[in-house]
Amino acid sequence: MLNPINHDAFTLFNRGELIPYEYSGYKNEVLASKSTAWLGTILNNSPIYDVKGPDSKDFLTSICVNNFTKMKVGSIRHAVLCNEKGLILTDGVVMMIDDQHFRTYWLSPVIDYYVTTSNLNIEGNSMSGKEFFFQIAGPKSLEILEECTKSNLKDIQFAKHRKSTINGHDVRILRLGMAGTLGYEIHGDMDSCYEVYEKIWAVTQDKGGRKLGQVAYTMNHTEAGFPNINMHYPLPWYETPGISEYLSTRPMEGFFNLNRVLIGSVGSDLESRFVTPYDLGWEYL
Repeated sequence: MLNPINHDAFTLFNRGELIPYEYSGYKNEVLASKSTAWLGTILNNSPIYDVKGPDSKDFLTSICVNNFTKMKVGSIRHAVLCNEKGLILTDGVVMMIDDQHFRTYWLSPVIDYYVTTSNLNIEGNSMSGKEFFFQIAGPKSLEILEECTKSNLKDIQFAKHRKSTINGHDVRILRLGMAGTLGYEIHGDMDSCYEVYEKIWAVTQDKGGRKLGQVAYTMNHTEAGFPNINMHYPLPWYETPGISEYLSTRPMEGFFNLNRVLIGSVGSDLESRFVTPYDLGWEYL
């Protein structure tokens, strides 16, 4: 039996697990972010990694192009990691949960390599597979989440987060989006994934929203000008000394950038496909 997330998907693909490729068609799904809202789960099994310890801010600042020393609890920040050539190794989101506790998304396995080679007073732990990760975007997204949580969420400013509850389960609501419209993320314990999802989807469906598949997810990223690692550009993991050796004993962690097949007009020159923050308009970081 399909889980409730994959229910109604007319195309699925295997990425170690079944991922919804399309539900009602990419056009309907994309347009939902303009008129009502879409509910997406493409990032539900994201690489999640915690950094804890008194030197956490200094550590993050030392490995990222941006500064974390003034970051405050309850905030979210974009993080970009580069190698010695200035090529992007990965980018993602850092959430500050407590004074010495940060949760990162899509920075692993690169961040784990740096943790294992750091002399700072920190510790790192993988949270992948332990936390669900939903996205909702569109003009009705706030209305939907307020009905789901039975609370006022208007105090959550952009790039901020706080706790709430949905269907009797603790969740964390983040105001962050990639569709160019009002958007939020809902995070929580993986054990409550389906029960929280079914509640959000019931309300979203009642408001005329759509489920979002992989095709429309990528299109939304492109349309809104948010380049996506592994989709819009590859990462030089196996071309970067230290990280290459680290991944040699962890092939499953590096599979996105292992055995690449180069197609398209760019040709067979892999180096020309790697990018810097300046190439993506992120020089302000």
